[in-house]
Amino acid sequence: MKMEIQRRWMSPVELSEYLGLSLGHIRNQLAQGGIYPAVKIGGVWRIDRKQLDEDLESKIVPTTQAQVSSWDN
Repeated sequence: MKMEIQRRWMSPVELSEYLGLSLGHIRNQLAQGGIYPAVKIGGVWRIDRKQLDEDLESKIVPTTQAQVSSWDN
């Protein structure tokens, strides 16, 4: 069984795979400051997975059954 280690700092390629977004979109967002927290280390962008997860979790809005039902219409 192969054990995958999740490092705290992700590259843009890893972030693209993690979020299911194109690498071009990730790079554009990094250049515009749209992805936080991110830092450039040695000229390479690195994104803090832990803080990113916390930030995304805080933006989750509960969805009601009525809203879900309306998506089918």
